Amino acid sequence: MNDEDSRILIASFGVIISVYLFGLKIFICHRNRLLDVMDEIVEKEKEIWKSEDDDVKEMYTKQVIFCNVLCFVQLVIVSICTTALGYVGITADGQIIEYNQAHNTSLDSHNWYQFWFPGSKLEHRGIVYAINIAFGTLGGGADIAWHSVLSTLMIFAVTRLQILKIKLRKFIKEDTAQNTDNKTMELKEYIVEHQYLISYVKNLNENIKSVMLMHFSLNAIEIASSLSGLIQGPVSVGQQIFLITYTFLTLYQIFMTTWNANEIREQSTGIADALYQSNWLLLNKEGKVLCQVMMNRAQKPLAITIGPFGVMTNQSILTIVKAAYSYVSIMH
Repeated sequence: MNDEDSRILIASFGVIISVYLFGLKIFICHRNRLLDVMDEIVEKEKEIWKSEDDDVKEMYTKQVIFCNVLCFVQLVIVSICTTALGYVGITADGQIIEYNQAHNTSLDSHNWYQFWFPGSKLEHRGIVYAINIAFGTLGGGADIAWHSVLSTLMIFAVTRLQILKIKLRKFIKEDTAQNTDNKTMELKEYIVEHQYLISYVKNLNENIKSVMLMHFSLNAIEIASSLSGLIQGPVSVGQQIFLITYTFLTLYQIFMTTWNANEIREQSTGIADALYQSNWLLLNKEGKVLCQVMMNRAQKPLAITIGPFGVMTNQSILTIVKAAYSYVSIMH
């Protein structure tokens, strides 16, 4: 087996892994009805826009903009990556055609996705390119959709926690004439909302932890493979663009996940601080006890985990980069 055969085999294996992951993601989304949460997000959004609290609206607007920018940047990177891959395939096919004409051979195309075709791929380039574009669009679209949905679900939790913090800080003012019994009832509503968010994050983590484990296990290998392709020898400009953008895409998608997971952790522990900053000492005895219970419950941070390997934080991306560096060092 020569080097070219080895590269084709590795590329085909990578496609198989990607297809397996896509299938697993679709299965998890369908089985756990993750997309049904989107309806809940839409309903909650309507409720937020009807709110009379300008601070809540301003904070929610910022989160919406952040989510849109996060997903749009991912779309741009994937588009550049797939375009570069197509350019590499077309130019490489052109070189094979020139080689065949110069040496009177009949080498066939081995670029793009590897699939069986009843005939010469070079003689039916239009059909082959159409099939590859369909594969690339489907794969890129599925990848974008999964990470966008995952980010939206995580940002939804972060946003709800931030809204709860705003409400807790402001729910009782320095006015001893106000009815503390009503405020205690209002506090109970916030406690119910806090318990819902705890359950929401736990269920989300339970549903996606297996996918997160596989992603983080393979991300370091993907990054190392791309960097090795750049280091091991001279490559064309198209290949350089593809390898660089693919590496950046992998890092960016890791960032999307780790940043939002870290925000969930930070915002969940901030619930206790927000409640403490309110005038909770003005409540009646029952209200004070409820505040203490809620503050104690908020001491345990909510978290998204990487399977059995601990909590996902901003440090997780550094761990992956270190692992990728170790793989590259071993390869070379």
